[in-house]
Amino acid sequence: MWKELISLLATGKVLSVAAESLLTIKDIKLPRSIHWIGDGNMYASWLGRCISRMASKVQSTDLDCWNYLVQFVGRSLSLGYPAQVVSEIYNTLLLQEDTSPDHRFGILLDKLRRHDQLLLFKSLLHDLEIKFLPPSPSVVQSPLDDFNKSKAVSGVSAVVATIICDRGFLKSQLSEWLVTGSEINIKGIDFRRALLASFGNQQDPILEILRKALDIFGDQLYIKHTPTRGQEANTQIILLTAGYAHRLCPHQLRSITQSGTYLTAISNRLAASSPRARYLGMIVGISLSKLVDPADKAIKFDLEQMESEEALWYMNLTNVKDEVGSISDLKHKTSPYAPKKSKHQGRKAPQADQRKSSQATSKVLSIEEVSEESDGDFLSYEKPDTDASDSEEDPTLINRSKPNSPVYIRDLLACLQDTGNAERYNLGISTAPTLIRRKTSFGTEVAENSEALAFTLAGLQDKYNLPKFQEYKLQSQIALLVAYPLTMGRWFVHTLFNADLSQSQQSTILVALGLSSRELAGFGKEDSDAMSLPPAADSSFPSKRLPSSLANTYGGMNSPIDAISKKLSQATLKPLALHAAESLTGPNALKVRTFSSRMEVEKRKQQKEQQRRQKAIPKDLHRILSDGFFFPLTNAFGIATYSTSYNNVHNPFLIPQLLQLFVQTVTLILSTLGPNSPNLAALTHEALALLITLHNLPVATEPTVLRAILSLFLAVVDLNISSGSVGEERLVTEFVTQVMEIREWADGIFERSSKEEEEVRMLCAGIMVKLGEVMERYQGRLLGTNLGFGY
Repeated sequence: MWKELISLLATGKVLSVAAESLLTIKDIKLPRSIHWIGDGNMYASWLGRCISRMASKVQSTDLDCWNYLVQFVGRSLSLGYPAQVVSEIYNTLLLQEDTSPDHRFGILLDKLRRHDQLLLFKSLLHDLEIKFLPPSPSVVQSPLDDFNKSKAVSGVSAVVATIICDRGFLKSQLSEWLVTGSEINIKGIDFRRALLASFGNQQDPILEILRKALDIFGDQLYIKHTPTRGQEANTQIILLTAGYAHRLCPHQLRSITQSGTYLTAISNRLAASSPRARYLGMIVGISLSKLVDPADKAIKFDLEQMESEEALWYMNLTNVKDEVGSISDLKHKTSPYAPKKSKHQGRKAPQADQRKSSQATSKVLSIEEVSEESDGDFLSYEKPDTDASDSEEDPTLINRSKPNSPVYIRDLLACLQDTGNAERYNLGISTAPTLIRRKTSFGTEVAENSEALAFTLAGLQDKYNLPKFQEYKLQSQIALLVAYPLTMGRWFVHTLFNADLSQSQQSTILVALGLSSRELAGFGKEDSDAMSLPPAADSSFPSKRLPSSLANTYGGMNSPIDAISKKLSQATLKPLALHAAESLTGPNALKVRTFSSRMEVEKRKQQKEQQRRQKAIPKDLHRILSDGFFFPLTNAFGIATYSTSYNNVHNPFLIPQLLQLFVQTVTLILSTLGPNSPNLAALTHEALALLITLHNLPVATEPTVLRAILSLFLAVVDLNISSGSVGEERLVTEFVTQVMEIREWADGIFERSSKEEEEVRMLCAGIMVKLGEVMERYQGRLLGTNLGFGY
């Protein structure tokens, strides 16, 4: 009987039947109180409440009941919504009850299988971070001395310490996750502080974590292939544990810094090809040297990077000291980023009893008959336009209180959050782009409400099928990104990879990031003109076209940046095509005008346009686009791919349409940065690391994704060629392994592609020709054949 109940409730039979039934009768109005049984999240939460209710009523000595309950919990965790189930269980059994050594949550956890224990622990960590210590888009935005945050860190550490106490399996697993930085459920520095504090200032676990972290920190394969975000997490753990070790056993820390493992790790870091890897190595070297060496003998690197705000933040991690607090610190505390319901409700129509009746005394008026012949002296007026509200027969039902356009940002937020009033919602989204741009230059209203505005814009949904909804939403996000590119760029990237967004919402954010980077560089008008061209008429036979009602949903998935991406690729390949045309049309001496001369004229026009555009772009454009857009995007995607493959879970960004848009956005930002970027070496390293990850994925064989990957590699090669001989040499020396691997892959794509796939073959040919020219010039410089000496 119990097994039958488990198969019905915990395996999802009831959920699937209810969901299908509700979908079938969706046209029938049903009370909302029964919709939960067909919703996966709500149903899983109900299961969690049932489990916690049963666990709180079962006697600790009733082993049979606990075994039955464990069977139910194990099947519930495999339902597909473990986070919702675990959230209800630990919220009731841990946060609301006494946590003595024999508490009910511990009994339940100990009786689960190892696999279920690990799944429950992962889900619990994920829920703890989201609720109490949400990660910030940038480490600099995470102050280490915030009292409220320190209290939350202590409370979370108390929960984790209660769980891993006397459970060596979970403790060793947590230690491994902290060391490698690969666990997808551990994202922020505040949560890492809480997890490290849960070890309770015990000397042996702290030293073990420090030694393992240093071993991985100096591993050359780890430096070369691990995403930068994972290496940053490893660095943070090293600095935090070094601070603990310095306070607990300074002599042990000194022996560690004098060991061969530590010296090799720092040497490998300083010799790494990635500028970010070298930067992290210098941070660790300086920080640990300050702890163990006298002030006059401490390691110093006289670089501007070591005096930046981020470097000082990293070095201050050794001074962080967290203690295990009490679970009661977490009660009645929620995440500051939790969505709030709108306080603004739709305006009600004025009622009849509120209208004031006229109190004036009536008079008896005489009625005179006027003949129609006397109307000839008057001009006739046209009838006024009909109002939609005039069609209502009952005047008491007419709502004449029309919403006004928002004038302030707080009014705009109220309009966007008022999803119950279609007219006000439409007015808010249609005026958002212009209002944000207008208010950016005056006062601090946009700056004070930037995160709330971004949070609202990212989650907007077209509930009423409003005209141009997606265009207004996109333009609003672009306006916000252009206003505060560094902070909002990091915020939108963080939201893109961490928030629960639909594919449409993720696509809008990616397009906004790409187009805003172009606008910051002065290409806004050019791109707007390109995208506002009227669409070409569809000349295909009607039976070959989708109906208008289905075209928006199942039609072409081309994004607004497709045209810009193709334009950049064509600009790179055009000189190669003209050079080939010149070689096939005879010697230049017999020509009135060569193709290359036309290219020179166009190049001079582009240079003049670029000089005019330079006056309108920010001076620190390269730093803004690299630190606010490019590096956050590549790092977040790298750690997401690494974590999902490591944990064998689904990666939502490997959908062909979304992956194509992501790669196109990265290509657009990289091309906008240009060959004169001061950190071109770091950009090239991150782009090649991304390409190495992408070209081996099964989804890379999709035609749209394949073209995007080839375009990105072509952009990387072209930027380094345009930067001069130093950039060319970098491709065939420092990054030769990655470049040759992707070149061989592109060569294979060219050989296997059919003649119909013209664009793919053209991109592959352009890559091989450009790399061939680079290698020839580099060999010529080595042999001295390009010096121009005559004999």
